[in-house]
Amino acid sequence: MISSAYLGLLFFIAFLEINRKKENHFDFLTLFNIIFALMYPLPAFVLDADFAARAELSFRSTLYISNPQTALAIFLGYFFVIIGFYSSDAQKYGKFIFIETRSDNFVTVYAVLLLLFSCVSIQIYSSQYGNFLYAISNAGLIRAGAATEEGGALGFFKHLMLFSIFSSYLFGSFVLSKKFWKWRLILYTTFLISVVIAVVTCLMEGSRMILITYFLVWYLVWVLKTGRLSLQFTIPVLCFIALFLLYGKPIAFSLTALPDGYVAVWERFQEYLSNQPDSGFNFYKFMGNFVYPIHSLDAAINTQYNMRLFLDWLYAFATILPERLLNVDVPDTITVYNTEYIVGPVDYSIPPGFLAFGFYSLSWAGVIIVCLTYGWIGRYLQTIFKNNIHAVPWMPFIYVLTAKLWIDFQTAGDPRVFIMFNLWCLLSTLPFFFIASKISISKNKNKKRPVRKSCVHRY
Repeated sequence: MISSAYLGLLFFIAFLEINRKKENHFDFLTLFNIIFALMYPLPAFVLDADFAARAELSFRSTLYISNPQTALAIFLGYFFVIIGFYSSDAQKYGKFIFIETRSDNFVTVYAVLLLLFSCVSIQIYSSQYGNFLYAISNAGLIRAGAATEEGGALGFFKHLMLFSIFSSYLFGSFVLSKKFWKWRLILYTTFLISVVIAVVTCLMEGSRMILITYFLVWYLVWVLKTGRLSLQFTIPVLCFIALFLLYGKPIAFSLTALPDGYVAVWERFQEYLSNQPDSGFNFYKFMGNFVYPIHSLDAAINTQYNMRLFLDWLYAFATILPERLLNVDVPDTITVYNTEYIVGPVDYSIPPGFLAFGFYSLSWAGVIIVCLTYGWIGRYLQTIFKNNIHAVPWMPFIYVLTAKLWIDFQTAGDPRVFIMFNLWCLLSTLPFFFIASKISISKNKNKKRPVRKSCVHRY
């Protein structure tokens, strides 16, 4: 019965997405619908409808038991996000914000500085492991804590070296809009260098999702710029994401042979696959990337604990600051407790997802507050950047990056996980608005948005 309800929700999400009015091929709610379906009703349906999946998709001894309250929380969460997203206030206030660029020179200088700062950060970060080659070839082991531990303040440069990602987006915005056409050779060369450095930093970070997201942003910006959603291009992108989710860990493991040459990397990858009994595509293995929010929500509903009253936001900002400044022990954030509730004390962590975060914070009222607020903020930000998307060449990248940040809180749930994962993005984009752009607020409905012919494309 509950599995049928989950299946019905999946069909409803698909029906809503296909039939609702959108100015572009996708918007914030499109991305939300895709991720929400992958994280909640789809894995919940599989767990409820297929008993064998409960063993395949469990965390060690945790066995999912069909729970009507879990289903109710998923349904309530989705529809309250929709209510918040379609709030008239979110759209009204978002239309008052106007964004213009100060100067293309400001943007260019800022992009160059980000790229240089990223290169310096790569050197500083890799120095604690001896050299650059060791840092990139053992990125997966370093991330898992199986290699040399990050040393003090140097570990912070791991976030700063990702500034090259935003730098490549800024250079890419000029390439796509054909800015500085007179200096195109220099622009193209710098752009290609920034892309290479951005990919290197993604590999050094050791996270599959950062590399996937980096290229996914390019794809979504291309869709915005061209107004085309070609299946010939979309299907390979989706296949790449699926394959990288399945084989990202073997690839990271294979990079440990990088000091011995590229042939050794390929041999290590084949060796890893040959030792796996099911190295081919496995649906349960694929769904294992998305099932953690269901277990988290189930644990939040069925475990006894004190309500956290949204204090995790305070703990998140406190943990960013050096302990010497605070001189206090910051309490563990919700991810630590969520992991313990699901599997007990282990050497890895399980983020709760935004529905479980709401439940941990204030029970059912917390779910409603989180989802309404989440939906409202999403529509407010979408309205701001969509209305200014023709104003400057880099606005489509800001639009997609902001949508990414909005979606990331849905997948993380823990404010600290959300902030630390996106620290590079926040530290590189927020100063950008103050340095290279002019933001104004006007309630004049007749005020025209600035439009630059060089960056206007067919939508």
